[in-house]
Amino acid sequence: MSFKTRLLFLLLPLFSMLGLPVRAASVTVGCAGAVGGPFDYATLGDALTNLHVISFRDHDVTISGVCSEYVTLFDFENLRLIGTAGAVILDPGTSLEPTVTIDRSEHLEIQSLTIRGTHQDVDLIRVFHGSEVQFRDCVIERGGLGMFINSLSHVRVFGTAIQDNGSGVRVAANSLFELGEPGGDPVPAVVQRNAGFGISVDSASSVGIYAATTIQDNGGPGLRLFDGSANLCCEQDERRFLRNGFGINSNQSNLFFNGPTRIEGNLSIGILLNHGSTARFRGDQIIRDNGSVGILVLRNSEIDLNSSLVTGNGDGGIVLRENSSARIRGNEITGNGAEGIQLSYLSTMSLFPPNTIRGNTGFDVYCTPGSRALGSKSGVGKMACPGFDNAPDPQPGGPPS
Repeated sequence: MSFKTRLLFLLLPLFSMLGLPVRAASVTVGCAGAVGGPFDYATLGDALTNLHVISFRDHDVTISGVCSEYVTLFDFENLRLIGTAGAVILDPGTSLEPTVTIDRSEHLEIQSLTIRGTHQDVDLIRVFHGSEVQFRDCVIERGGLGMFINSLSHVRVFGTAIQDNGSGVRVAANSLFELGEPGGDPVPAVVQRNAGFGISVDSASSVGIYAATTIQDNGGPGLRLFDGSANLCCEQDERRFLRNGFGINSNQSNLFFNGPTRIEGNLSIGILLNHGSTARFRGDQIIRDNGSVGILVLRNSEIDLNSSLVTGNGDGGIVLRENSSARIRGNEITGNGAEGIQLSYLSTMSLFPPNTIRGNTGFDVYCTPGSRALGSKSGVGKMACPGFDNAPDPQPGGPPS
């Protein structure tokens, strides 16, 4: 224990009796390659062990150099880990435990650090048991899984890159993951170049994707949902899903698009909704130039698409199958391979003006027997939809938000 830490250990009860606000300790760690100094500790593990003896809360730890060690943050509150230029927490590669474990801790901030793996068999960061942490201006790279958030935990990420892992982030067991600040970030968050999925959300968990966050060049889905929900918000910036294997793959889940979002250049489907999923598009969404269908809606799923552009998708703009449904209002659906909109296997669609649905390779609207459409044909080019019902809008303005 350093002299500074011993002194704070002795003075802390006095500060408490006098009612003086104080951070329990502010210490420095100098790992391999650190310049400057002197430093209070040579390893981050030693610093955390000694600080927890003083108090479980209100510490600042400034880190320099490359700390090759496993780090456990257990039962801390209001702890900040702050990296200097070039500071790294490096997986030692000697076991399969996570490089950084955050357990039963709240109000943590990890700032300006690179957390780097040495092989792809381990989680770089594991957050669980109701922990709450934010990462600001960090890099999380080269692990098997960049981050696993579990068991009622909450993670926020600002200005951080999650990249070059086996997969990016998994969110499970009623947890919440948020990327970006709703009011905008000086440096947007990015999830990129992960071999598998970018973000996976399951088991009643949620993700909020804000500001100009970009999810790109991941081998699997940019965003994968199973029994989860996603909110993409807000008006100030555009969220982007670019050149992933899929843009978004949703099963038994709910998607809310509240503000500009671009789903572009993904190798397969732009957005896949399956097994009772729903998606509400509130306007300014662009689904374009995806290798397969722009939006594929399957097995009792539904979309409410407003004021958006669906164009240039290889196998059609929007396809609904197996008792799925759509409300289409004020959209431009053009220039897609195959049909602009295709309904089959007992699916239904409501068309309400103003729409522009024309200029697609096949029919602009096509219904197989057993599927039905209603509303207005205004703005529709080539249509093959027997029994189209020219009915008024049963719910003007769309369903309530």
